Amino acid sequence: AALLASFLVTSAVSTWTDLRRQASLETNRLTQTANVIGSVAADSVATRDPGGAFRALRAMNQMPDISYARITTPDGRLLAETGAGARLLSDASVEGEAGALSLWTVLTTGSIQASTPVVHQGGEVGTITVFARTPELRERVLASVWTSLAGAVVAVIAGLLVAIRMARGISAPIVSLAQLMRGVHETNDYATKV
Repeated sequence: AALLASFLVTSAVSTWTDLRRQASLETNRLTQTANVIGSVAADSVATRDPGGAFRALRAMNQMPDISYARITTPDGRLLAETGAGARLLSDASVEGEAGALSLWTVLTTGSIQASTPVVHQGGEVGTITVFARTPELRERVLASVWTSLAGAVVAVIAGLLVAIRMARGISAPIVSLAQLMRGVHETNDYATKV
């Protein structure tokens, strides 16, 4: 029972850690993509050049999972946008570098929206927002859970088999001695060799 409990606890911690890592990787990937495109567009955003900002956003067309991107000025006016996508209000949203998603959000969301500042010469000149559909994220996270659980089941079975073999190795001589002692008791034959 203790062996099973330790394997289950270890499996749960491992699964939890892997889920957190998957969520963090997805969030960081999207945020870093927004930062790179924002850096490319920084000069155009600083000069309020919609054509230059749009050319920078067009790089998003090379990223199949990102379906929409926009750049807005600090006062909230749209400077450039590309793509299209429908997003539920309940879907995940990350603001800035420090944004983190809960595991529940990762498992239940259909998309992630990340917004980061566009920085030019040390000053914030706008905001870039990217939107990505994430159906494969849920599948990756669930595959990770199933892999961890399968590993735990295999480890528990292997541990139980080893424990049973060890128990037999330890108890067999004791059982044999007990049977011999019972025979001595029943026959009163004290000349029996052990």
